[in-house]
Parts: sequence; C-alpha cells; structure tokens
Amino acid sequence: MEDRVRKLPIETCQMLEAFAVTYLGAKDEEYYKFVAEHFSDEEQYLFIKEKMNGFYLGSIGFADCMKQILSYDMPIAWVCSAFLEMDSEKKKTEEKVESPFQIFIKKILETNIYLPEKDMRDCLNVDEGSAETMCVEKQFASILFMGARNRSVARYIPLEELTAQLVDSLGDKCDVEGIIDNYLKDKAKSSRMGK
Repeated sequence: MEDRVRKLPIETCQMLEAFAVTYLGAKDEEYYKFVAEHFSDEEQYLFIKEKMNGFYLGSIGFADCMKQILSYDMPIAWVCSAFLEMDSEKKKTEEKVESPFQIFIKKILETNIYLPEKDMRDCLNVDEGSAETMCVEKQFASILFMGARNRSVARYIPLEELTAQLVDSLGDKCDVEGIIDNYLKDKAKSSRMGK
C-alpha cells in the first residue's frame, strides 16, 4: 500500500494523509508503528501541519484533528510547531475569554493523553477508523452527534513530561503550567458536580 501511495502524483505533504485515508485496516498500534518506520520525519511533520491548517481552532473539526494527530507517535514539539505555523486566520476565535494558546493546550488535554488508563469506548459506537463499512445510520449518527465523540487517544505521555514538552515549545509565548492547572481544576470541579 505504501509503495502505491508513493507512486501517486501528489506532494510530499499529502503522502501520509493519502496512506491514512486509503488504509483499510484498523488504526491500531501496528498501524502507528508502521507509519513511524516507513514515513520520514518530514512527511510526518507535513501531515500534522496540513491537518491542522484544514480546520479553525476551537471547532469540532479541530478537536477531531487533534485526536487523529495525537494518536500517532509524533513528538509534541512537532504539534506545537505546526500550531505556531498555522494560518493566523485559522487561529482567530470568537471567544475573547481564551487565547489561542489556551484553546490549543486544552484540545491536547481533552484527548486524555496524560492519563495512563482511560475509557476508550465511543459512546455512539461509531468507529470511523475500523475496517468495517459504515451503514447509513452510523454515518448519520456520526454527523448528528459530532460533539459527543470520545476524544481520548490510546497514547500515553505522563503529565509531567507532557507539561515539560509544552513548556519547551510554547513556554515563551504563554503560561503553559497555568493553563494546564486551570484545565485540571475545571475538570475536577466538573467531575465533582457530576457533569
């Protein structure tokens, strides 16, 4: 499959995306290992950059994009670099309460990448990454209930390590530790309230 994709008349930045959308198997640990071994750092970075530039910060599409990107075993520094290089129009938000950096870091944390164990079930039982063909009902449900998707990724980076990586990449632009602390406090508060 990879050989076929490489023969297509497409740009380097489209190589991994073409492989991902034409791959018919489940996107599991074996898939992500294959990608890491067969696609160059440049191809992987350009994949992240292209994905992120396809959506507006704070949108449901951007949240889905972050889940897809963070499922791959690519450095957080690459994700942050791609965010910094994003088109400035795509980073504008209607919410004046939060900065683009706050929204970006929250989207990373919403994947629960920092939790060693997490619930990976999809509340709608719609797995678009599976090899199973989706029926019309599942396709309709996936559109209708976009916001209800489980955004967790199977990947794990300890919170201290994730924080350090984010500080290294974004620490001179925002208060990374403060954003993470506030997110965790709000999440704990929501959990206590039963939300």
